Amino acid sequence: DGVPTPSDINKVLDEYVIGQARAKRVLSVAVHNHYKRLANAGKTGDIEISKSNILLVGPTGCGKTLLARALAKECNCRFLALSLSAVEDKFYGETSKKITAIFSLARKVAPCIVFLDELDGFLRARSDTDQAPTYNMKTELLSQLDGFHQHGAPIMVVACTNNAAGLDPAVRRRLPRVYEIALPTAQERAQILRVHTRSERVPEDTLAWLAEQSQGLSGSDLLEVYRTASARRLRDRCADPSFDARAERACSGDARAMRELVAGLAKLSRAHWRHGLGAVRAGKAASSHLK
Repeated sequence: DGVPTPSDINKVLDEYVIGQARAKRVLSVAVHNHYKRLANAGKTGDIEISKSNILLVGPTGCGKTLLARALAKECNCRFLALSLSAVEDKFYGETSKKITAIFSLARKVAPCIVFLDELDGFLRARSDTDQAPTYNMKTELLSQLDGFHQHGAPIMVVACTNNAAGLDPAVRRRLPRVYEIALPTAQERAQILRVHTRSERVPEDTLAWLAEQSQGLSGSDLLEVYRTASARRLRDRCADPSFDARAERACSGDARAMRELVAGLAKLSRAHWRHGLGAVRAGKAASSHLK
């Protein structure tokens, strides 16, 4: 019937996101059941589309967006990512019109997954102090999420947020399937670091040490640790008085100088990694203080 099985969906999610086994398992089953019901809609009548919408909750940088993109890929769906900057307009009423147009487009190109990143930016709790354009935008988006205008079209909404407490209470009914995307475990952090450093010669004991030292960091934080450590390594090499001479010989075609230059740059010491970890943790502490 063309509907991917949960195991097929889970295999694709494994290719995109490391870890999150429970989230991937329940997502695979939820998406399979959604499109299975749609395939049988002609026999059983229209289904309530909003009951299949999904909300992913978790810290920033844990793979929520990657999971949504992987779902769209495996289900052979088109993927429409809705951002706040794309729909906001200075003219009264235009924001609501854009939201309506996006969901209208999703119906025309269906099957389609509509992805709402940073949902709390769209649907913070409504209040009497909201300006009329903002209030109307929230009302229109809630109406579209309710599936009232979809008429059985194979549309699925996947939303992400790291601030579920700030969402409007009406969101929970429109996005009834809530799945938590947690921070990676030590084993998952080692796997993530192994992927990020696949072009490096990083010993396994160093990866294990990094996984232990990076507790509380997300996948994107680990990538930033690697980038910062690499930048520090390059800075240290450039400070070497002999670096300029070797670089000049390498550029002139000296194969030995090129090998020495590359070999020197390929070494990431634990001091470099400590610098990367410290810089990322300091940045996270500063961000937390600003909040």
